[in-house]
Amino acid sequence: MSYPVNLQALPREVLEEVFSPGNMRGRNSVNSFSQLSFPKSRSALWDGSPAGDKLRLQLCCHRKPRVVLLEKALRLALRHARHSNRPRLQCFFLGSVSVDPDEEGITVNLDRFDPGRDQGGAAGRVPSALLPRDVLVPCLFSVQSEAACDIQSEAELRQSFKALQQAVSSRLSLDLSQLLRIRAQPGSHQRGFLTMDHTRKLVLLLESDPKACSLPLVGLWLSGVTHVCSPQVWARCVRFMFSSALQDRVLSESGCFLLVVFGSTHRTPQFFQCRGPGPEPQLDFQLLTASQ
Repeated sequence: MSYPVNLQALPREVLEEVFSPGNMRGRNSVNSFSQLSFPKSRSALWDGSPAGDKLRLQLCCHRKPRVVLLEKALRLALRHARHSNRPRLQCFFLGSVSVDPDEEGITVNLDRFDPGRDQGGAAGRVPSALLPRDVLVPCLFSVQSEAACDIQSEAELRQSFKALQQAVSSRLSLDLSQLLRIRAQPGSHQRGFLTMDHTRKLVLLLESDPKACSLPLVGLWLSGVTHVCSPQVWARCVRFMFSSALQDRVLSESGCFLLVVFGSTHRTPQFFQCRGPGPEPQLDFQLLTASQ
């Protein structure tokens, strides 16, 4: 959840100092980092009074995720099923996840077919040509109606989310996760973290800077997105909350962090105060069904 806060009410000279071209390029020099001194008191670092309505950030805020299956992949699967002569055949479709052009949702693009292979000592089949960050969708061909439509158990999904948690907590760059890679236009987005100097001015740091993870961080910033409900914003907030690479998160008394969005449709930056769904957010999932 997030809601806007009016940090733009700060004096003009403060904003000019905070959002300078030098800050947008990041502070890469050793001298710049050596001059940073975080405020001695970590209480009341900013005014968290709401300046707008509350928003709920999630992967898809305005529409359901869409699945696009290419005809060539489906034809390969049908041909394989006919030649297998099995009454029940499990196989896989592979692809990637992309953010929709209007950033209102995501699309799962399945463009490859994988017949899978038998795994010794384990029930079921596993993919034979899975690449890093591929989206994996199991598929079942059967000559008779199945009593249950589920072809992936809850235990398998929980194992997948263990891998997701490891990906979110790693030091590697994250598009969404190692499991669901969100592809955006190269070079169109920049992101990083927020810290403060001793006068409580915000300092923007690039995510790629190795020294940023060791500094006290009060939040994160993004540029190039259309609006705060973009899936890219949600993915970065998840990374900020759960990454073990960040050594020192400085949250408000209510457990909130700052989010600054340099939207492509806004001339000035937008400020938000964000927090997880509970006092101790957990990286979990729910099994849901949907049709459209």
